[in-house]
Amino acid sequence: DSVVNKNITQTAKTTVDSTTGQPATVRNFEFDAKDQQYVAIVLDKVDPVFINEAKNAFNRYNQVNFYNQKLALTPVKLNDRYNLILIGPFADAAVAVAYVDKTKPVTGSRIVPWLTAEKYSYTIISQSNLDVLKETKDVDGYKQLLQKALPGQF
Repeated sequence: DSVVNKNITQTAKTTVDSTTGQPATVRNFEFDAKDQQYVAIVLDKVDPVFINEAKNAFNRYNQVNFYNQKLALTPVKLNDRYNLILIGPFADAAVAVAYVDKTKPVTGSRIVPWLTAEKYSYTIISQSNLDVLKETKDVDGYKQLLQKALPGQF
């Protein structure tokens, strides 16, 4: 299994303290496949009404298709452009990727048919990386990390 033993680090964009010109903090994204992972649906420029509807739609889908698992859904607003819907946590990256593999093919037709494909994407994220992402808002940097860790998966 290619997901099991990958540890990858990606430096997130740093914030600069404009009073001193020095970086205030440097936080790194670190991927460890053994960490608990959330599946995150990344919503790009989606109206808040549709974010709530998407959350409800994924909840209904999970109750039917993953009725034996308690999957919490949590909306997270990163900035004006990006919102996340977190599903999980899952035991590790392999279990989270298995969820994505089952769910992704039916997302556009059965779960959120009102959203066009360019408005959402899937990713997996650990709590520590989520904390860095909330601070840095560097969605592209995190996507680069996942491309290195799990090529072609997301």
